[in-house]
Amino acid sequence: MNEVAHKSKILWINDGDLSREQQHALRAMSQTLDKTHKIFFKPEVKNEDEIIKILQSEKFSLTLLPVKLYCEYKRVEGFWGVNRTQGPLVAGYTFQPFNDSQFKFEMHYPRSLFLNFSPDYRQHTLKWIKLLSHEDLKSGLIPMYPKGTIFHKDIFSSSDIDLFYQSIREKDFWDNDQWKDQDLDIRICLESVKEMIFNKMNFGQSTSEKRAAIQAVADSESIAFRACFTQNSWKTPKDIIPHLWFSYESKSPALSSLQRYSDWAKIIQIADSKNYEFCFGHYLIKKNRSTQSKIKTLWVDALDGRRVTETYSPEKTNKKYIVIENETLKPKENPNQKKLPDPEIIKTLNLLKNEVAQQKKLIQELKSGGIGTNFQFSPLTGIDLLDQFEEKLNESRYQYLELLNQFKSIQNTPSSLEFKRLEKEIKNHKKEMQNWFEKLSKIVLSFKSLKKASGE
Repeated sequence: MNEVAHKSKILWINDGDLSREQQHALRAMSQTLDKTHKIFFKPEVKNEDEIIKILQSEKFSLTLLPVKLYCEYKRVEGFWGVNRTQGPLVAGYTFQPFNDSQFKFEMHYPRSLFLNFSPDYRQHTLKWIKLLSHEDLKSGLIPMYPKGTIFHKDIFSSSDIDLFYQSIREKDFWDNDQWKDQDLDIRICLESVKEMIFNKMNFGQSTSEKRAAIQAVADSESIAFRACFTQNSWKTPKDIIPHLWFSYESKSPALSSLQRYSDWAKIIQIADSKNYEFCFGHYLIKKNRSTQSKIKTLWVDALDGRRVTETYSPEKTNKKYIVIENETLKPKENPNQKKLPDPEIIKTLNLLKNEVAQQKKLIQELKSGGIGTNFQFSPLTGIDLLDQFEEKLNESRYQYLELLNQFKSIQNTPSSLEFKRLEKEIKNHKKEMQNWFEKLSKIVLSFKSLKKASGE
């Protein structure tokens, strides 16, 4: 890999708006990469024509632009052909996750590539540059984890994904205390993958037909997943990109959640087909919830099928892969165990689920102007606050799923302490939701009073 990577050239355009510390970090990163790549560092550029001239004089495998220039300079992105499925790439880099409303990005574009160099992610994102600049390392998980073991499972029903994650959490590398901050986010992303693979008609139903394949790999600092499946809803990546931008009114919550709750996401269409590769990852770092509605490391593109070298269906003899079978995941049944009475807790769970659905519906009605009124919020106050509440409720939905999964896992366990703990957690969660709803109601009334007082 290093012999090929050494020949690749990277054009790195400096961002003049960076702080002194960020400029120092940028220089340090370029020096690190210079050991295996030939880095052309351009301190500043006056306009897009200047970059085009540089690209005409040298062949670069990767061009790195400040995110504001990446969103603006589309002739640079299209220099090698807008609809290309191989060859050089252009990426926008940032030193902190950003709001998509900060820049004018053409959402209906064939590709999108952003790299996040904020302090906690910097060393991880450096690996991306090495991979993006090599044609045969752009697909799959092995290039990101060359020494890792890939866990693989064929998917026939949505419950297979639950069983797969259950198996991953039982591996030696998994430590519940270490990964507790990431666990819920991983479950949310896997729920998103489920929604994209299975429609409501056959959700949870097992079929004899293989619907997808899912893989996972981890090291001491991170974990990554890869789902490969066929999807007829999207013709090209440009049908996906808008749903990953939070300012876009997405009709695909699954895509939005995948971007929101992962540390990075890579969505690849196999060119001229309906086959997709969805990869996402989580780092073992303290979660900053304020960045969940911001763009982080994200790549959406189409690749030539000949460049997808990592298999979807590995042979069981391949030592790089461990194929997880259903038989190994079925819980052991003990005929002497007594099932706990569960009517009350099931009732509580169902009430919680209904309340989440009702409150999400109310938020959508309020966003559209209120229930039975023409009242409209100003875009920088009311809508922003409603978005925050909607995010909270979205998180509640998946916390409900988490609680339900926990409940199912202890149904056959005679531990009344665990049962009572879960019941208490459900009640506390329900109380939190009621508090959010009360706050939302007060804010709505406050806005209406202000509107009335101003005569609008």
